[in-house]
Amino acid sequence: MKKIKTLNINLVIIYRLLIVFAIYSICRLLYLVFNFEALQSPDAEALLKIMPGGLRFDAVGIMYINGLVILLAILPFHFRHHPLYQKLLFILFIVLNTIGIALNIIDIGYYPFIKARTTASVFSQFADETNKLNLSFQFIQDYWYLALIFIVLTTILIHFSRKIKASPPIIQNRYRYTLWASLLMPVYLFVILFLIRGHLHLDGKPLYLNDAAQYTQTPAELPLVLSTPFSLIRTIGKKSFTKRNYFQNDELMEQVMNPIHQYKNNTPFTPKNVVLIILESFGREYIGAVNSQYLKNKQIDSYTPFLDSLFQHGLLFCNGFANGRRSIDAPPALLASIPGLTVSYPLSQNANNKIKSLAHCLKEKGYTTSFYHGGSNGTMRFDTFCKVAGIDHYYGRNEYNNEADYDGMWGIWDDEYLQYFSRQLTNTEQPFFAAVFTLSSHHPFHLPDKYRGQFPEGELEIHKTIGYTDFALKHFFDLAKKTPWFDNTLFVITADHAAIPCHEEYKTLAGEYAIPLFLYQSNENLVRRDTVTLAQHIDVMPTVLDILGYNEPFFAYGKDLMKTGKKENFAVSANEDRVQYYYNNLMMVKNNGETIHWQDLSKGYIDTNKSFNPSDEEKETLIMFSNAFEQQYFNRIIENKMVAN
Repeated sequence: MKKIKTLNINLVIIYRLLIVFAIYSICRLLYLVFNFEALQSPDAEALLKIMPGGLRFDAVGIMYINGLVILLAILPFHFRHHPLYQKLLFILFIVLNTIGIALNIIDIGYYPFIKARTTASVFSQFADETNKLNLSFQFIQDYWYLALIFIVLTTILIHFSRKIKASPPIIQNRYRYTLWASLLMPVYLFVILFLIRGHLHLDGKPLYLNDAAQYTQTPAELPLVLSTPFSLIRTIGKKSFTKRNYFQNDELMEQVMNPIHQYKNNTPFTPKNVVLIILESFGREYIGAVNSQYLKNKQIDSYTPFLDSLFQHGLLFCNGFANGRRSIDAPPALLASIPGLTVSYPLSQNANNKIKSLAHCLKEKGYTTSFYHGGSNGTMRFDTFCKVAGIDHYYGRNEYNNEADYDGMWGIWDDEYLQYFSRQLTNTEQPFFAAVFTLSSHHPFHLPDKYRGQFPEGELEIHKTIGYTDFALKHFFDLAKKTPWFDNTLFVITADHAAIPCHEEYKTLAGEYAIPLFLYQSNENLVRRDTVTLAQHIDVMPTVLDILGYNEPFFAYGKDLMKTGKKENFAVSANEDRVQYYYNNLMMVKNNGETIHWQDLSKGYIDTNKSFNPSDEEKETLIMFSNAFEQQYFNRIIENKMVAN
């Protein structure tokens, strides 16, 4: 039998916490190893700042998790030395810290999808998912090596924590013992509170996510400094939005950025049908038709032969960006021109604000409106947002009503569902607005049995499912061309967000938001390849309304892509508190309101000059725009002023 050392109870607490700190550091190194390229390959100099800096953030999570254990261990009473009491404390210590380790390990696999540490918003995002158990099993199956690492680290925690135990003291005077033990309690409480706050400044705010920037050279390194328990705990109960007061003069602010639009079209409104196709995880990287200017002198592998062909016959914006990193961010941005800064809009406390969406505007003109998604009803709260956005009909997996086409994980296979979508539109009264959100190109990237081996495997698992959905789109368009509504329809094709990258250009701050944005009409009135305009989700609503000749005032945070000049050429991408502003060829990154990075995009997405510093005029222009955008965004949402009149 192995000998177990006995130490003073205070030393036992410190020893066991040091084990936890060591395991968290191992988790950080594993986070780096498995996501090295996506984190932009930090060098040794960067790691010398990241690793010690990360201990501050680890300490916050560790203290929150272990605070109860520590307090129970230092109670100034003799019963705390009883073997049964100590055993129960040990079990509680292991259980709580196993959860902390699990969170860090899970995030290693989740990072490529969200490009950030997981925050508390994940609980709201998946609260209504009906297949949480299946998703968990699938995650363990696909990331079995992470499950193995978790088991190893948990075993290390248990093994070394059992090496020592608290030795009961010889108490000659119980009152004196209780007094001395009581005097130690304020010391412990001070240390716990100090570590939870992250500093000793009484007038300072507790350590927060954006404080990680002081330990990084580039914004891409921020998740590496943080720990997942810290990110989750710090964002629980966080307010969705905070007012900004950059401008005291509203007229000046509106000259820079005004969300109230009204077109003065000389032609009458044209009641064309509008079909919005939102492709799950269709990063711009996978589509050969838009990659030539980004992957120069490289072999361009395309997994979308149909889209490559279709994109030659419409208006293709080669500089398309998603406003967010999550699927839940796409419908508000596309349907109502509302991006998700700080928190996804449907998850915010202001999610029920009065808005006037694209559907509302078109219903005024006699349109029938609908939203189609083959996923389980309630997924990503699409159905509830559709009600807020004034969508007449929501069609999910329940309405499809044929489980033979269920993929076993997310919903109905894209090919079958897009055919269903085409048939439904044929039976819908014109003019109509209809949006469809695909799902088969989502992790775990499965294919229907009958199509296995028929699409290029590529370098990533997602590539074959991108090919499958492209095939499903071709099938949809082949059917649609035979219908009476096709020639009177404006199609908008985009993606909800980018996904797992392959090329270096897309493992960058700008590349991780790069998506296609394409407009198509069968008469080919819109045929152009635009390599200058910055296009984004929130531009869809104002652009569609302009094309149709809508003359009423409306509210939108985006711009009209048909009339975008150099002065209006902007885009915004947000991931929690980190927001990227693109203005012509310049990109500025802000974290929690503070500017932390500049980049010249005219030289490509790969940031070769980390010390790039734009001119004072360029800085002032973009900072002023970002301030105006944020003040219009946050203040209007808080004040529920998101309609034109």
